[in-house]
Amino acid sequence: MSTKASIDMSPAERVAFLKAGDVAIVCAPTASGGLVARVAAYRAEGEDLVIDLSGAAAALPQVPGAVALVDAYPTYDQIKGVMLRGALEQGPAAGTVRLRTERASGFDFAKIPKAPGS
Repeated sequence: MSTKASIDMSPAERVAFLKAGDVAIVCAPTASGGLVARVAAYRAEGEDLVIDLSGAAAALPQVPGAVALVDAYPTYDQIKGVMLRGALEQGPAAGTVRLRTERASGFDFAKIPKAPGS
């Protein structure tokens, strides 16, 4: 029986990846059933994000059901990403919101075993 290698990130790997980044795609539902998606600067606090509401990100509603995506793709075999789902709520400072993470997942293509000789 063969075992397939996992590309999942551990919680510690997700936190390290988030701390190394600075921009996320943040999506939040609107009251009318639509979706607002914005590129926003952030800083990581564990798996929670504190998101800067400057520029286009100012339109992000403070609601549950928000999703943030952070990824990096220097080459195909080095693609990494983290997806966080939770609630956007008032941040620690004016002009910020916090994504209080309720569910997180991450992947790292560098964990895919290389074929011998490649």
